[in-house]
Amino acid sequence: MKTSLFLILLGLCSVLDADSSLPLSEYPELTKRNIFDATRQPVRVQPPRVETPKAAPPKKDSLKLTGNLLRPGKSVAFFAGSSPEMSGVLTDGESLGEFRIAEILPAEVVLVNQDGETFRLAVGEGLLRIGDADWQKSSGEIYSSIPPSAPASATTGKEAPKEDVNDVMRRLMERRKKELNS
Repeated sequence: MKTSLFLILLGLCSVLDADSSLPLSEYPELTKRNIFDATRQPVRVQPPRVETPKAAPPKKDSLKLTGNLLRPGKSVAFFAGSSPEMSGVLTDGESLGEFRIAEILPAEVVLVNQDGETFRLAVGEGLLRIGDADWQKSSGEIYSSIPPSAPASATTGKEAPKEDVNDVMRRLMERRKKELNS
């Protein structure tokens, strides 16, 4: 028993002597975690971040009647919408997304959806649908799926007009009433 213990100790000493000839660079863990280093800081292990998937906000579809033009033989309506399918210059009977233009009148446009529901939009009014809900009349605010472009002052070097959109619409509607009454 003593001999086997002696042989084991002798084997350990020979292994330690063989490793002692290796340079310190062979033991990077000792240099990183030197217990005698005065500037040593505790290693902080942060738990991995678990990102919870966020539910996408409901899609907002919108369209707005920006104007109409009545001429003998052809009437057109101008729409601005949240997508290219909901925007354009259209005549009676043409499709606007899931709507069909039933009639273009001097002060409004009549739209019919696929279910046969009728919407009368005056110039400046709009429709809004959030998610899968039904279409509702709105103030005409457009929720664009396209990111806004740079302001006019950034692209042209000129100062962008600072008029309120409501003032512009009011003046356009007044001008339109004067034209119709003339």
